[in-house]
Amino acid sequence: MRSLTPYHLQCLPSRIWSFSKACATSVKTIKSSFREMGVEIIPIDEHMSSKAVDLVEQYTLSHSMELADALIASTCLERGEILFTANDKHYKMIDELRIEVFRP
Repeated sequence: MRSLTPYHLQCLPSRIWSFSKACATSVKTIKSSFREMGVEIIPIDEHMSSKAVDLVEQYTLSHSMELADALIASTCLERGEILFTANDKHYKMIDELRIEVFRP
């Protein structure tokens, strides 16, 4: 099963995320579509959030680690998952993170 965090949903086109009634409908449609594709939407818990803060503190100056990337990495670390990414430069400095790179 493929997994997405709520952050991944936020990366969708910004027009989907307007604060309108249509937005709520769009989000429900997107979530429903993901579920039909077998994609699990993972809520960010306290452990993931805490690990993300640790990663930002550790790597923000040396590697410009941003919170979004830290949340993705911490989710994989906490769940023991492999991170599939087309851009490993955001993550390759995290030794304990298992990464598999794909090229679109």
